[in-house]
Amino acid sequence: MKVLIAEDQSMLRDAMCQLLSFQPDVETVLQAKNGAEAIQILEKEAVDIAILDVEMPVKTGLEVLEWIKQEVPGIKVVIVTTFKRPGYFERAVKAGV
Repeated sequence: MKVLIAEDQSMLRDAMCQLLSFQPDVETVLQAKNGAEAIQILEKEAVDIAILDVEMPVKTGLEVLEWIKQEVPGIKVVIVTTFKRPGYFERAVKAGV
């Protein structure tokens, strides 16, 4: 399985990558530090799962989610956040997560 982690905080991104590297069914973990970088990777690489932080610079995780649903709808998406902001859950559900 190929996984993309899009997280702007390097410590969290590195920790998630390290945890996933211990999983026997995870063959590759790709990393993006913002939403635009995530889209660039997804345009070139076929991934099975995208783990997206909601709040990232350039493009948010929700913007990336909307792009995925239009351009590569077969990818499973996990949205993560440390923020509690009104509307995040509703927007993610509307996009099809």
